[in-house]
Amino acid sequence: MAKKIIKRRYTDLSYYSPLEINALSEKRAELKSRFGAYITQAATLSNLPEFVIESVILIENGQFLNPSLVNSSGAVGLMQIKAATVTDVLIREKKTRLTGTERNVLRRLGVEVTRLDGAAPKLKNGKAQKWYSSAEGLLVSTEQLKNPELNILLGTIYLSQLIDEFTEVSGLVRMDKVIVKYNQGYFYKAPLGPTTAIFLRNLKSTEAKAYVLKIGGKNGLLEALA
Repeated sequence: MAKKIIKRRYTDLSYYSPLEINALSEKRAELKSRFGAYITQAATLSNLPEFVIESVILIENGQFLNPSLVNSSGAVGLMQIKAATVTDVLIREKKTRLTGTERNVLRRLGVEVTRLDGAAPKLKNGKAQKWYSSAEGLLVSTEQLKNPELNILLGTIYLSQLIDEFTEVSGLVRMDKVIVKYNQGYFYKAPLGPTTAIFLRNLKSTEAKAYVLKIGGKNGLLEALA
C-alpha cells in the first residue's frame, strides 16, 4: 500500500465564506490551547495528522468547543460521537489493531477494556446480543464521553478506521467519503463515486454534502489548517 495522501482540497465548491473560515481558523488557537495535548496524544496513537482531527472537531463543535455538548440525536462532546458508535469502534479496533498503549490509556480513562476480551452480554432468551444493541452492552457511557481526552481519542480511532477503509490503492485518502460516513454513521451505505464530483452528485443527504464541502471544499478546513 502506498503512503497515505490527504489532499487539501477535494472540490472547488465551497461552504464557508472567507470570513467564516478565518473565524474557524482563529478558533483553532483556542482548541489547541485547551485541548492540544489530547489531540497530540490521539494523533500519535492513531498515526493521523493533527490538522485532520482539528478539522473534524471544528466542524462538529467549533462554535462552542463545549466538551459536554449533547445534540438532539445523542452525539456527545467535541467530536460528537455516540456511546453505541464508539462501542462498535472499540470492538473493530480490538479485532484488528488495538495496541497495548491504547488499552492503557483507555483503562486510565475509565473504559473497562477487559470486557473487550469477553463475550457479549446475553439477551433474556439466552442468545448473544451485539455489544451496541443495549445499554447493558455499551462499553462507554454518554457521561464518560464528556471527558474531552476520551472523546478525542475515541473519535480519532473512529476516524483512523474510516481513513483505512477509504484509502485507495494509489494512497489517496478519500476524505469526502470518510467525513460522510463519520457524519451519517458507520453502517450508512454511501453511494458510488470514483471522483468527488460524482460522489457529491450521487449523495442524497444535504447535510452530508455540506460536510464534504466543509472539510474538503474551497475555503475548507483541510485547506485552512494544514
